[in-house]
Amino acid sequence: MALPAEVHDTEAHQGYDVSQRAYIFKSTGEKCEFTLEPTNSLINPVFILNGWKDMAIRIKVDNEDLSPNVFEYSWHEDKLIIWTDIAVRKTTTITVTS
Repeated sequence: MALPAEVHDTEAHQGYDVSQRAYIFKSTGEKCEFTLEPTNSLINPVFILNGWKDMAIRIKVDNEDLSPNVFEYSWHEDKLIIWTDIAVRKTTTITVTS
């Protein structure tokens, strides 16, 4: 099965979980940056960052701050789970920082 988007520019990428429809990353808890290259439009992508430690996050899409009204996030054990309300239609860089 082809991924909805290829992930580039990171060694932190741990895969794509089809059951959760989520991209999984290993995180230092300070910054996670990656580039998505969609094969088709990627609607409402979900990201799971294993090892994230900070309660506050900031998300940038192609170096532009993502408005807090277009994403939600939560923690489960040591995982930060981010649900977005965006569409990725071209090669796009996502940056999550604390």
